[in-house]
Amino acid sequence: ANRRLRQNRLLTVLQYSQDMAQTLNTLNRVMKKDALGVMIVGRESQILGESISNSCLLKELISSHEGFDLQQNCSRNYKNRFGKTIVEDLIFFKKNRDSQELLGSNARSIAINILLEALKRAKQENILLINDCINKAEFIESSSIYIN
Repeated sequence: ANRRLRQNRLLTVLQYSQDMAQTLNTLNRVMKKDALGVMIVGRESQILGESISNSCLLKELISSHEGFDLQQNCSRNYKNRFGKTIVEDLIFFKKNRDSQELLGSNARSIAINILLEALKRAKQENILLINDCINKAEFIESSSIYIN
């Protein structure tokens, strides 16, 4: 996780959403019309013991981007070196046109909705942290880009 978000690791949900929105904007810029794309993402992340749906977040981002149509998704499983079954979702999408960029505010709104879902089933000790994330959402920016 980003060092500056260590005080509340759930803030990474907001940053991840912004980062993925930037990725979709770049894909929309470089893909040809009618090109198919696929993103492979772990179905969920456990942050402070809370289940966060990476797949739902990414599907919402793709659906809200005017340049893409969500096509389908499927999943695959494997066991990691600790014997735990890991589920990955393959999310297929099609570029339908060049479009304006997905705004950071849209990415924030989608992340907030994911956090609100997590809040419904959150452990008591994480309720304040999730609410803190929602309150700080407008101040969380995407990750810095490092170019060598």
